[in-house]
Amino acid sequence: MREIVEHTLRSSLLLLGGSGEAPAGGRTGEHIWNDSIYAVGFEMMAEISKRNGDLRRAGQFRRAAQLLMQSHARFQQERGWFSITKNQFHASLMHRYATWSGMANYEGFTLTCVAEALLARKTEIAEEATPSEIGGYAVTLDPSFSNVLVNAGGMQAQMCMRGETDAYGGVQWHTLGITRFSRTGWESRLGPGAGHVNPNFSDGVSFSPVFLENGQWTRVCCQPQRFGGNFQAEFVHPLLVRGIYTIAPLPGQTGPTFAMHLTLTPDGALVDTARTSGTEQFGVLWPLFEFDGRNVLNRNVGTVIASTAYACTAGTAKVLQAEAATTSGGAAVAAEHTGFHGAGYAQFSMPGGALEWRGVDGGDGGATAVGFRYALGLDSQSTKRAKLIVNGVAQPDLIFLSTGAWNDWHQLYVPVTLARGTQNIIRIESADAPDSATIDELHVHGAVAAAPEPDQQNFIALKDSHQLDASSPAVRGGYGEFRPVRVIDTKGGPVQTFVYPRNAGDPDAASVRASFARNGQDFSSVLGRVKGKLYVGRTSAGGEGTAIDLDNDGKNDVTFDHTCAFVLQLRNGRVTAIEADRPAKAMIAGKEIKLAAFTPVTLR
Repeated sequence: MREIVEHTLRSSLLLLGGSGEAPAGGRTGEHIWNDSIYAVGFEMMAEISKRNGDLRRAGQFRRAAQLLMQSHARFQQERGWFSITKNQFHASLMHRYATWSGMANYEGFTLTCVAEALLARKTEIAEEATPSEIGGYAVTLDPSFSNVLVNAGGMQAQMCMRGETDAYGGVQWHTLGITRFSRTGWESRLGPGAGHVNPNFSDGVSFSPVFLENGQWTRVCCQPQRFGGNFQAEFVHPLLVRGIYTIAPLPGQTGPTFAMHLTLTPDGALVDTARTSGTEQFGVLWPLFEFDGRNVLNRNVGTVIASTAYACTAGTAKVLQAEAATTSGGAAVAAEHTGFHGAGYAQFSMPGGALEWRGVDGGDGGATAVGFRYALGLDSQSTKRAKLIVNGVAQPDLIFLSTGAWNDWHQLYVPVTLARGTQNIIRIESADAPDSATIDELHVHGAVAAAPEPDQQNFIALKDSHQLDASSPAVRGGYGEFRPVRVIDTKGGPVQTFVYPRNAGDPDAASVRASFARNGQDFSSVLGRVKGKLYVGRTSAGGEGTAIDLDNDGKNDVTFDHTCAFVLQLRNGRVTAIEADRPAKAMIAGKEIKLAAFTPVTLR
């Protein structure tokens, strides 16, 4: 039994997402306690590996446990407890709960596992990069789990081969399609973090094909009784993974067949979606993350690019009480219900009732976020709207979700642009009264000019003949709400998508698209180049072969005396380290370097 458990935990290192979270799907998928229990096992394995003298593996387990614990912090609620599932919805909504999920049992289990992980940590162990941060693998799980995870340089894609159909515990845990894109050092909730299908298959979303049937668009992710998937890896390397994800009708079923050609690099994923049988018009869905239950994201859908990012919220928010605002039109300060901060909260007796805060400090001025602490004691399906006006400019309406009781409070943050200094005016007007949300506080993050950009997810349509449609309603999944953006090729060809997880300082998505050039399955952009089995990026290069041209001048900069798989570390275009998978002799800048298998050599 011990050997089985240890083998399972070693294998689990390959499955973690870019932010350290457990893989998407599975029984009680998107429940935080899943991550907690992984952390316990990883801390125990760190100590066991150290005792066995395997310090590298010990460091990998220790780092994996730390990443899992850090991932928890993203889902902490105002009063200190953690969400049960991986979102920020109020607990009264019980979103993505199984029939057995509850606040007491799963919050207790999460905290128990966190305590056990801390107690299992007996010694200091230097952290090492985890396998999921390094990449170079394609893992096919057995049919019971029916998922494939591929990773190149820390860029991960998770594909589900079989959507669930039995609604075990009231939830369809597995969703057919590509359910996760993540990258190390990047906010993987944007990914998407997971796919979703309603228990009755009425709605759902994953990165997957759609097709026109009887005048209606059909999403294959919502048809798990009809379609299934298969993945065939074609090439696997630490910096480059190629393969084909096929989605086809199950035995006895009918419908079109789709091939999704996947090329994964440390920079992102190129996905070519083609219909290989049938005559139906088809396209692909992009799951665009737009709301996590507390934070409305900066979402933008253009003609060829769809992007999403959390608002920039540098520093601590300044809190302004409702009673400090000017009231008008039927808004008044009350103190009937408990749990508020300050002297009271604002309630609205009629539509148009308003709160207005003047002299709000916008810091350096620019893009930031403001939040409202509110209560809405209606049933779980109820929502209430309010108008938001910032410096006289109308913003998208605020949509307040139920908090279950008038004395139970939640927060709603939205992206805004503030002027520099203390001349900002923020006004909120009730659009649904009576029984509109009561407002306790305004939270203002002053803009900070020097703050780095937030991480951003970009879905890029590579052909001008592609057409985007974001008119479908948002789908509420385990991580929050996703806008299903349908993309078709107006000429009936394949849909070419580059999935680009962007960090601060990286080229913007428009620059990537403008520079993108293709030659079959090979391509190049400002991010890097892929040719056959070779990849050249900004900080690394490698693949399989006898030579590689790093600066694209037609001359090989590194050669080997025979074919091998190799990895190069680059700095300003120069090779600073080299490693190969077998003994070889390399020539770099006229210098011969003897390489032993899997032994990095640093160059001076």
